[in-house]
Amino acid sequence: MSEAVCDTYQPHERRNICQNCKHVKDEHPLTEKDIKELRATVATLAEDSGAEPPRGDSVYEWIPPECPEDRMEDYFSCFPEDKVPKYNSEGLQWCQKTLSKQVPAADFMESDCRFVDKDSLIDFEEHAKDIRNKALHFGFVKVRFFLNPSRLQ
Repeated sequence: MSEAVCDTYQPHERRNICQNCKHVKDEHPLTEKDIKELRATVATLAEDSGAEPPRGDSVYEWIPPECPEDRMEDYFSCFPEDKVPKYNSEGLQWCQKTLSKQVPAADFMESDCRFVDKDSLIDFEEHAKDIRNKALHFGFVKVRFFLNPSRLQ
């Protein structure tokens, strides 16, 4: 039987595991610092992509851009319950961990990338601009279309 995951990831000096519990970083909960950095990153990308900010009265931490109130429950009903990003939920932790893998800050923010030398800075900025303008897109919610079974015969 394996040990339980500890609350705070402490990197091992030579291996990609926690020195306290021997689990990989992905198995640990995100720290407040990780969450703040992730929120800032996603907010920057959303603003650059023209997405609207989340509503303050929502029970969800994240909602799709331009999602009307009447479609929000329908949209999230398609998610497994443990993946719905409600405030202080398991789904929110899953959403944030997924985003941290999909949108690593070092890919498009110079301040988070340790390996950009002065000669490559212009190329890096061009790369970051391409990611923001071409590769990253925010989805939009459409009304679900249900087939009428009687029309299939």
